Amino acid sequence: EEERLKERKVYETNSADLKGALEALDNAIKALKASKNPSFAQVYSIADTVRAAVAIADAMGVKSAARAAAMFVQEDRVPTETYKFHSDDVIATLENLQTDFRKERDDLDKAEVEAQKVHDTLMQEKTTAKETSEKKLEKAQKDLADTTALIETANENFATISAVVMQDKEYTNKLSKMCADKAATWDQRSELRQNELST
Repeated sequence: EEERLKERKVYETNSADLKGALEALDNAIKALKASKNPSFAQVYSIADTVRAAVAIADAMGVKSAARAAAMFVQEDRVPTETYKFHSDDVIATLENLQTDFRKERDDLDKAEVEAQKVHDTLMQEKTTAKETSEKKLEKAQKDLADTTALIETANENFATISAVVMQDKEYTNKLSKMCADKAATWDQRSELRQNELST
C-alpha cells in the first residue's frame, strides 16, 4: 500500500509537469503562429518557457528535447545582421516536442492505469485471502468450541457412569459377601443335618 502511494505521488508529479509543459508549449506555439514574421525578440521572450519544457522533456527522456534545447540554449544570444530567423523551423520543433509530450503523457497515464489495476487486483486477492482465512479461523474456533462441549459432556457422562459402576461394584461386593455367608450357613446346616441323620 505504501509503495503504491509513492508510485502515485511520482505519477502525479510527472503528470503535473507534463501538463504544465504542454500548456507552456501550446502558448508558445500560439504566440509564434499569431505573429506572421516573429522577430528574434518575440522568440527570445518565450525562450524561458521553452527551456523549462525542454528541461522536463530531457529529464523524462523525450527524444525531441535535444533539438529544441539547441534552439534555445544561449540565453544571452543577440541576433547579428547575418542572423536569419526561421520561425517555421522553431514552430515545427516545438510542435514535435509537444507531440512527444502528449505521447509521454498518454504513456504515463496508461502506465498509471495499469499500475492501479495491478494494485487493485493484488489488494482484492489479499482481501479475499484474509476473508477466507478469517472464515477458516472462525470455523476452527467453532469446531473447537463444539469439540470442547462434547468432551465436557463426555466427561460428565463418564463421571455419572463411573458413579453408577462404583455403586454397582459395592452392591456386587455386598451381594457376594451375603452369598458367601449364606453358603457357609447352608454348608453348616447341611453338615448338622447329615450328622443328625447319621446318629
